[in-house]
Amino acid sequence: MNDSIFVLHAVAQTVLVPPGSLFILIASGLLLTPRRPALGRGLAWGGALSLLLLSLPWAAHALTRAAGDFAPISASGTGDAQAVVILASEDRKAREYAGGYTVGDRTLGRLRYGARIAKQAGLPMLLSGGRVGKGDYLSLADLMQSVLSEDFGMSARWLETRSRNTRENARFSAPILRAAGVTTVVLVTDDSHMRRASREFTSAGIRVLPAPVSIPPLNDGFGWVDLAPSAQSLRSSSMAIYELLGQVEQWFALRDQPGRP
Repeated sequence: MNDSIFVLHAVAQTVLVPPGSLFILIASGLLLTPRRPALGRGLAWGGALSLLLLSLPWAAHALTRAAGDFAPISASGTGDAQAVVILASEDRKAREYAGGYTVGDRTLGRLRYGARIAKQAGLPMLLSGGRVGKGDYLSLADLMQSVLSEDFGMSARWLETRSRNTRENARFSAPILRAAGVTTVVLVTDDSHMRRASREFTSAGIRVLPAPVSIPPLNDGFGWVDLAPSAQSLRSSSMAIYELLGQVEQWFALRDQPGRP
């Protein structure tokens, strides 16, 4: 993916994925109201009500289950895997770390679980994640390696430092793995991201055993708390919608690959 396409993808994400898409809808409605009152009010109210709906825990839970819904990996689930692959998600500026950068919460969750599996199964790790923005900062894989070394007392055998998205995670990791004779991996990423990630690695010729994190809890019945809007629920809804749209995009992309039915 060249830089111009990457920028277009980021713009499309802002326009299509909540809350950005809903803010655009509300703003459009307000601007239209003086000339087209009925249409303008309809758009504004539709955007506002959608924003409220996606902020409800039950809506976030339903969307997240639709995007992923993988089962946790069992204690013996590593089977014939030869390595653990951990995909990065994001980093964050961290003043508490001498004003530098460290891994974000989602990346840390994946890293912690992947390290646990690797330790229990005695498998080497590959960390995948490049530098999304421009600048002389460490790649996400390098940041993950620092956390592994300094906080977990472990280290990954391989670092893939060029990828900027899920497709490149697989595209750039596969040659590293094949060069080491690895054909089957335990793949660690978020439950809602696992479907896309697994398909990309499988398409790249790597067999995947899913090891999801952030798995939605089992439904234990509806409660009043499910009707309390929260920023966390809106964030979960947004990530789930992003993944569902990504799955649609991926289906078309993989369908058009040579040799696929």
